[in-house]
Amino acid sequence: MASKSTKFKIEQRVYVKIRTLLKVSPTDAHKDLEEVYKDAALPYSTVVDWARRFREGRVSIEDGARIGRPVSSASDKNILEVSVLLKEDPHITLVEIADAVGISTGTAQAIVHDNMKIRKICARWVPHLLTQVQKAKKVQCSTKLLSELDRADSRR
Repeated sequence: MASKSTKFKIEQRVYVKIRTLLKVSPTDAHKDLEEVYKDAALPYSTVVDWARRFREGRVSIEDGARIGRPVSSASDKNILEVSVLLKEDPHITLVEIADAVGISTGTAQAIVHDNMKIRKICARWVPHLLTQVQKAKKVQCSTKLLSELDRADSRR
C-alpha cells in the first residue's frame, strides 16, 4: 500500500492534470492545492513541471522508472535472504551476511537492525523484542534457577 504522502502526491497530480486539461494556469492550480493540502501541497515548481508534462501529452500520473542504483538494497528479497542466513547460523557476522547476499555491510546492518529489529548479544543475533512465548520461557527458566538456588542454600 502506498504511503500517505505518496497518496497525496498522486491525488495532487490528478488535480494538476485535470486543471491543465481545462487550461487553468499552474499558479491557480497550486493555490487550490495549498488551500486543500496546506503544508502537504506540492511545491509550485513541481506543479509547473507536471502541468508542462501534461500539456506536452503525458498521460500517466505515476513516477517514471529511474535509471541507476535503487534507493535502497533493503528489498523484500534481501530481507528474506538475510533472515534465512540468520536462522541457519545465529553466529554469522554482518560482513559474512553482506558477502552472502551481495549487499554492502551498511545495508546488511540496516536490514538486521532496522527491518528485522534484532541485535547481536554474546556473538549471537537476538531479537530486540521477545515474543510472549520467549518471555514465558525466560520466566520459567529464571524461576527454575531460583528454586535450585534456594534448595542449594537450604542444604548448607
